[in-house]
Amino acid sequence: MVVKLDLRECDISDTALQGISHCKQLRKININARKGEERPLITSEGVATLANSCPNLSLISLKGCCSLTDDGVVSLALNCRLLQVVNLSGCCGISDLSLQALGENCVFLQSMDFSSTKVTDDGVKALVSSKCSQSLKEVLMSRCVFLTDKSVESVVLCCPNINIFVFYGCPLVTGWSQEILDHMAESNKLKQVTWTVY
Repeated sequence: MVVKLDLRECDISDTALQGISHCKQLRKININARKGEERPLITSEGVATLANSCPNLSLISLKGCCSLTDDGVVSLALNCRLLQVVNLSGCCGISDLSLQALGENCVFLQSMDFSSTKVTDDGVKALVSSKCSQSLKEVLMSRCVFLTDKSVESVVLCCPNINIFVFYGCPLVTGWSQEILDHMAESNKLKQVTWTVY
């Protein structure tokens, strides 16, 4: 019985995901692209097939799957409600719809990475003010060009158990975010904060 797969070093496509979907007890899958590369052959169709067949997934890492869109992530959110760790870093087709779907359906979500995506403040607010707000411990949202101080404020105010928060390379985030973080530092459990002020 296969419960964990690490495919980072493999050249795979949607066809491989269709084959993997027979592993009904799969709990963790890492499909990250190699460092500095992308995975254009993994699309929403393949991810949806996996999601429909593997409802016990708790971890899925899709870093660099540049052809993935909201459709695939929505399928994950609707079918894999036990998800705890989701990495969508570098999935440039991902927008607010993905964060909204994950927030509404995945109440156990602990770690969320949506760095280098098209999400906006609305998507971040939808995620962190949803059912998973109490379980979220890590939020990574670096290099998101549409995010502002409002996203920082939303995460800090809505997620009392957050301890890793990374948002460097977001050009619309200003020094006001530092004030928010300083104000919350005493009552918050933040262990790691990384950001860039422009």
